[in-house]
Amino acid sequence: MNYYDIIFAQQKAKKDSKYFNEISDAINVLAGTETTYTPAEMAPAILDAIPTETASGEMIAIDDAANYPAESVVTILEPMQEGSGDPSPDNVRPITGYTGVELTRTGKNLVEKAYVSPLSWNGLTITENVDGSIKITGKATHTVAKGLYTLSLQIESTYLFHTGGTDKANYLMVRRDGNPGIINEGQFTVRANSTYDVAIRTVANAEIDMTLFPVVSLLTNTETHSITFPQAQSPVYGGEVDWTNGVLRVTKWKDILFNSWKRNSAKAYYSYVSHTATPNQLSNLQVISDKAVTAVSSSSIGIFINPTGAARLNTNKAYDTANEMIADYGGSIEVVYELAEPIEIPLTSEVITLLKGDNNIWTDSGTSEIEYKVDLQSYIQKLINEASAKANTLSVSPPLGKNAVISTDNDEDGGDIKDEDEPAEENTEVDDLTANKEIAKEFAKTEKTKEYKGAAK
Repeated sequence: MNYYDIIFAQQKAKKDSKYFNEISDAINVLAGTETTYTPAEMAPAILDAIPTETASGEMIAIDDAANYPAESVVTILEPMQEGSGDPSPDNVRPITGYTGVELTRTGKNLVEKAYVSPLSWNGLTITENVDGSIKITGKATHTVAKGLYTLSLQIESTYLFHTGGTDKANYLMVRRDGNPGIINEGQFTVRANSTYDVAIRTVANAEIDMTLFPVVSLLTNTETHSITFPQAQSPVYGGEVDWTNGVLRVTKWKDILFNSWKRNSAKAYYSYVSHTATPNQLSNLQVISDKAVTAVSSSSIGIFINPTGAARLNTNKAYDTANEMIADYGGSIEVVYELAEPIEIPLTSEVITLLKGDNNIWTDSGTSEIEYKVDLQSYIQKLINEASAKANTLSVSPPLGKNAVISTDNDEDGGDIKDEDEPAEENTEVDDLTANKEIAKEFAKTEKTKEYKGAAK
């Protein structure tokens, strides 16, 4: 039996327990084991055979998760730089790192995203991304807010509001009915049937280039995980946090270089850094400095890591000595560079369990990637729908336990959903497991290029 045999056998198992043996045999084939499964063990066993999905981003929205711990959660840390514009001795942009990271997982996002047409407003251009977030670029002319969505909260409860913004631009909620009020980032409690405008707020003269994704979710569906980095390795200027395995991988390092600079020529200087750096780092590896731009080539103005692993600074001004150059740069230069080998630091692992169906996940520190199990019922239904589209006629009981059969045919109008109590013109429900297996095999022929985690090779 193959994976699709499990799917169709599972449908029959809902009506007749003898088919648990059929499913047990199929799972053993996939896993290469000889285990006798009880009905209570069957769901976890099938879940192990289901392929995982991945999702990534600053805000991760999932609608098909199983109520099961995530297989893997990793957060990417990138160095942060204050200010704006090209860094220089006259425009110092300090580089900051992380002393820890916090991850939040909520349930369904209650903000119903209506399409936001591209618009120009307040000196800004606003466009909507495919995932429902909005991209804002430009320079704000006024401190002002503009409503983009309407939110109706039917349940009297405490909610979490996440704006994903900064002090330059963020979301706020303005209550329409009853006592007017403004809600910012964080928790809030409302009475039933309250209506809010979800608005974008910008600050005058702020240069903005960001993506925002508002989330409102019931606080009861929210959990937060926090990790504080060991003091000896903090702050961290670049790397990744592996929540599942409890590992911090430091991939970037910051040095503050004072009088270690050597003169190579009137406009070229070098200084050896404290850790072994990846050589020949140009803009693609994001070498950054607080007082110099990133060099795009070994001869252009800016900073990079040369072939010997030293920081190389090309200046647009000639100096007689290195001391004269460093004095002109304020006595020191910060530089963040890629390590030749990551430094691994053990952390306490975190079990991040997803809710069934809708989840929204974000951190306070950047982009994350999650690998998770798909909800069994949703996945079965998806496969049934795909198989139905390939078969001439197929009817099965839906996995969600509703009193309905799904009838599909090749008519242009597609399939209909009918109540079992309603007489159907033709009931083509398949009662023979063998017939289901034949359908599964036929479907599998067209799916040879698909690979599923845990499936037999």
